Amino acid sequence: MRASELFSDTDRQAIEDAVREAEGRTSAEIVPVVATASDRYRRAEDIMAVWCAVMAYVVLGIVSPEHQIDFWEGFLVLGLALGAGVLLANRVPAIKRLLAGQADMEGRAFAGAVRAFRTFGAGDTKGRTGVVIYVSLFERRAVVLGDAAIGQALSPADYAAIRDLLLEGLRAGKPAEGFVAAIRRTGQLLAKAFPRDPGDVDEIANTLRILD
Repeated sequence: MRASELFSDTDRQAIEDAVREAEGRTSAEIVPVVATASDRYRRAEDIMAVWCAVMAYVVLGIVSPEHQIDFWEGFLVLGLALGAGVLLANRVPAIKRLLAGQADMEGRAFAGAVRAFRTFGAGDTKGRTGVVIYVSLFERRAVVLGDAAIGQALSPADYAAIRDLLLEGLRAGKPAEGFVAAIRRTGQLLAKAFPRDPGDVDEIANTLRILD
């Protein structure tokens, strides 16, 4: 399912309200981002395509008279099998995840969070207090990235606590609730280190960024 289809207008409003509430306590800028996937994973598609092509060629050899495969018949079958493999990998996410591998998905999700950090201005805030809370649905991964000042205020355990709230929401089939809980926790953790100044102005909009 695409990220834009998973989050209703009510979900998006709840997340925006949570950001506004959290930023009412802190001068930090919290940027929630959800991506359908952090990469296309073409290598996984290619592996599935080759596997299907090999299996199709083996079956064709078995059913062909005297096991002699006509060149054009074999060419057509291989072409169809390659296409079917790519289609199958895209239609069945579990297959693509299996072929992509956990380590690769971890790295791609982190790279996606870094791109989001740059794209949505989390690294451009006046006090270097931008935080990206990133979820990638295909990989089932969550990443929390903070700018320089945030890195001095949050411990690895704090980052993990925020991330785990996101993952709990994903596993429960309630990603919006996971975002809300993670955003509130971020606001609580940063309120002491970066209390909101009376004259503080939002530098980044509070909306959920959706990457389909």
